[in-house]
Amino acid sequence: MQRELILVPSAFVGGATPIGPGYPKGYTPTHMRQWAADLDQHYRISEQGTNVSRTPELVRVDRALFDPASGDRIRGDLLPDGRVALANGRHRAHYIAERGDTPIPVWVSHPDQRELDAFARRCDAILAQQRPALVNRPHDPGRTAPQVRPAGDRLEVMRERSVFRGERG
Repeated sequence: MQRELILVPSAFVGGATPIGPGYPKGYTPTHMRQWAADLDQHYRISEQGTNVSRTPELVRVDRALFDPASGDRIRGDLLPDGRVALANGRHRAHYIAERGDTPIPVWVSHPDQRELDAFARRCDAILAQQRPALVNRPHDPGRTAPQVRPAGDRLEVMRERSVFRGERG
């Protein structure tokens, strides 16, 4: 099964759901909305290509969503209809989707790499209209993807092709 990090417009994500009564992890909708706002700030930093002071929230978002080893990643499977069925992170995805033009960073799985690449191109076509600076896929070898990573006491925008490469296997 191939797995790749793709910034997915919310219209292509199925299974996102708000926190309901009895949610066991102790987060509230307010917590989740703040977390989604932190992700949007993370994207804005990547779009600007500038350095900003390190904040624990941005480091947490970076590690939770973009680190392939994180257990907090939003994960899903690419379906034949071109949508992603979420397997993990349904609540986080819901509160990110509330923001409108904030793409959901989903680690998408599918057995065929060509299908993943085609899906990534579809997502990029939409992002190109909404947030063009976030469109940087590995299927476009002439471009590199932005990423914010902790470096010393600053967060630096790094341009690395590997940022959107997921696990293979």
